[in-house]
Amino acid sequence: MADKTLRHHEVLKYTLYHKDLFLYDNPGYFDFVYNIGTIEHFKNPEKFIHHSDSLLKKGGYMLIEVPH
Repeated sequence: MADKTLRHHEVLKYTLYHKDLFLYDNPGYFDFVYNIGTIEHFKNPEKFIHHSDSLLKKGGYMLIEVPH
């Protein structure tokens, strides 16, 4: 599903990482953070969003998809 979404947004060159986001401690490392269907399960979604944002390079993108 991530591949299809990235192609839809014309992201043609990428590496996908499937790992617990909180295990990454690389500020400013990623161009794009994509999350699908999990944020609604976090007790503290704001913490997830803040941590995701800290991992983005300046000008990076975050896409969060939630059901309905």
